[in-house]
Amino acid sequence: MKAVLIKYSAALLLVALLSACSNANTLFFVGESEHWIVRYEAVIHSSNSEETIYRFEYVGDEAVPFEVEYLRSGHSQKGKTVIDEHGKFNTGISSCTGCAVTDESEEISMTIWWNDQVETIELTLKK
Repeated sequence: MKAVLIKYSAALLLVALLSACSNANTLFFVGESEHWIVRYEAVIHSSNSEETIYRFEYVGDEAVPFEVEYLRSGHSQKGKTVIDEHGKFNTGISSCTGCAVTDESEEISMTIWWNDQVETIELTLKK
C-alpha cells in the first residue's frame, strides 16, 4: 500500500514539475460512470511532443475488482493491470516525441472490463 501511494505521489509530482518548468500546456480530461472515475492528463510540450497519464478509480458498490483491462478509443493505449485495495491505479507517465499530441477538442473515451462487466466512459475537458 505504501509503495503504491509513493509511486502515485511521485507521478503527480513529476507531472507538476514538468508542466511548471516549461512552456507546456496541460490538458485535464475527466469522465465518470456508475463504477469508475477516469482522469487523463496531457502535458503538451510542442506540436509533436507530450507526456500523458491516466488515473482510474473504482467507485462501485461491489467489492473492488482485483484486475481490469482498459482501452482508449482510437488509440493504442490499452492494458491490463491489478488494482490496489482502494480501487485505484494509474498507467504511469508515458511520453512521446514525433507523435500526434492531444487536442482540446479531442473526444476521448475509455472502455474498462472487470469481473465480466464492461463500461465505456466519455471524458470531457476540464478548463
